[in-house]
Amino acid sequence: MKKIRLLCLSMLSIVLVSCGSPRYEVIFKDGENTVKTQLVIEGESALPPEMSDKDGHDFIGWDKKYSEIKGDLVVNAVYEVRKYTVIFKDYNGNELNKELVEYTKSANAPADPHREGYDFIRWDRDYSQIKSDLVVNAVYEVRKYTVIFKDYNGNELNKELVEYTKSANAPTDPHREGYDFIGWDRDYSQIKSDLVVNAVYKKKEYTIVFIDYDGSVLSEHKKYYDENIEYIDSPYRLGYKFIEWNEKSDDGKVIILEAIYEMEFFNLPTISVTLDGVDLEDVNRDNYVNSKISILNTTDENQLSEVDAEFKGRGNGSWTYDKKGYRIKFNKKQSLFGEKKSKHWVLVANGHDNSLMRNNTAYTIVNNVLDGIEYTTSVHIIELYVNGKYHGVYSLFEHIRVDKNRVNIDEDYGILDTGYLVEYDAYATGIEGIDYFSIEGLKYPFTVKSPDPDDYNKEGITEEAYRNQISYIQNYIQEFIDAIRSGDYEKVNELSDIDSIVDAYLIHELFKNTDTGFSSFYMYKKKGGKLFFGPIWDFDLSSGISRGDSTSEGLYIIDKVMQESEHTSSDIYIELMKQEVFLQNVKDRFKEITSKTIDEINALFTTITQYSDSYQRDYQRWNHSTNWNEEQFALKTWLLNRIEWMSNWANN
Repeated sequence: MKKIRLLCLSMLSIVLVSCGSPRYEVIFKDGENTVKTQLVIEGESALPPEMSDKDGHDFIGWDKKYSEIKGDLVVNAVYEVRKYTVIFKDYNGNELNKELVEYTKSANAPADPHREGYDFIRWDRDYSQIKSDLVVNAVYEVRKYTVIFKDYNGNELNKELVEYTKSANAPTDPHREGYDFIGWDRDYSQIKSDLVVNAVYKKKEYTIVFIDYDGSVLSEHKKYYDENIEYIDSPYRLGYKFIEWNEKSDDGKVIILEAIYEMEFFNLPTISVTLDGVDLEDVNRDNYVNSKISILNTTDENQLSEVDAEFKGRGNGSWTYDKKGYRIKFNKKQSLFGEKKSKHWVLVANGHDNSLMRNNTAYTIVNNVLDGIEYTTSVHIIELYVNGKYHGVYSLFEHIRVDKNRVNIDEDYGILDTGYLVEYDAYATGIEGIDYFSIEGLKYPFTVKSPDPDDYNKEGITEEAYRNQISYIQNYIQEFIDAIRSGDYEKVNELSDIDSIVDAYLIHELFKNTDTGFSSFYMYKKKGGKLFFGPIWDFDLSSGISRGDSTSEGLYIIDKVMQESEHTSSDIYIELMKQEVFLQNVKDRFKEITSKTIDEINALFTTITQYSDSYQRDYQRWNHSTNWNEEQFALKTWLLNRIEWMSNWANN
């Protein structure tokens, strides 16, 4: 019957709750401990737990009313401390003092009683930590008192007889491992009774500080002697793996534990740059800073260790990106990854390109397929660390310059028909006729790269003589452009190397390179020879992310680019492609290279699958808007679709 009643009550409670009656949480606490928690329907009473007396304390009730509950409530147990009668008596039983003392408190002894012919030395009982009624009797002795100093473990440190009212002599401060001695537990001056004085210690407390590689505090907590250090989880540092905690210092109060890392290598070589007293944020494009260059995670013959070099920023539009490009200038020529020795190298960030592969793919095709272009940089994919900080995946390229192993032309100061290297460059600055020159019929000027305008004075050449040289190459290119615009293809062929011009067109058109007619478009003239197009450079704004029509269809650099980005269209190729002979040369050449180009693309994108960990780490470092894997797949797909469209066009 009782079970049925309880079941009905429970069902009634469920009905009431389901009908919307509010319930409140009532917590009964004993100090910091929760004794009972219950949910009480509004207006009803909580059911308190059964409580017991504690040592020396009597439970007397609760500090709050817990009936007619109207909200969440915390009710605390209330205790009353027990009191005990402590009586101090003289030698003859006379009561000297009587008091009520709270549990575990100390009684207050009366003034030392006087007994003729005796000195009061002590009381016969301990009256500290009172836990029951107590009678304490005075004990006398003639004029001398024994004072004993003891250590924490009861070992006697010193014992002496002390005359009435004299002070005892404390021993040397005792030592206890892991503890600090803080004094004695009793006053041992003005001795009037036997006395035991105990050493008092405090357990040593340490502050444990975990710091990261940059000195930042990861965590801080306290620990006492004989407690183990509670280690925090291994911290994360991009580009590194955590090795251990190193105890950096311990002054007896603070223990500093520093996170130790080592570079985490994947399948790509690593270039580490250490700047001399400069933060990377202070590096600019104008001034080199001293540095040390190391190459790691590669074959023994390709490794470098702390080689002296200079380091600065590079790029025009790309310099505005968070991930920036840089130039390296070694103090002595170095061969990097088996390439020909040079002081000058470039670290390209591929800032526009989340696939990080457009430049690499274009240069690979040029080097392995388009042999009409005499020279284009080699391609090496690396991971970069600067001042110990991981900086991402970069492309290591050769800096475009005149050299027997790069742009191989004989250049001389003071000679008109010598070798020249120029760049069609909307960003051209400096003095016209020295640093750059303009051509009628072209939107932008040419920047003079070689002979270097910064060095003609050092070579003993006058400004007039150098200007004459610049006028020479200016007139030569003007004649070339005039021949194109007039349709004199025979003259064009006489002045320039058609194979390099055709191959340069094909790589730019294949990739739909936005900047073909804007900047980074190089030409060079050999001493006593023709004008060549190349080296190829700057393809990160292309192949699916071009301005305007970014589909894989249609002619771009002579046509569709003008719909959205006329200022970057190529005046030269627009005119050349109007000539049937050149157009046919382009089509024939594309048909010739189609199969090999497809093979190179497939091979390259197969190779880079082994670098996925590095690309993922770069993605984490720079938080790109799209994922590298999706971007690389999209780029490969786009290029193969582009080749298919151009094949149909070439065969039409």
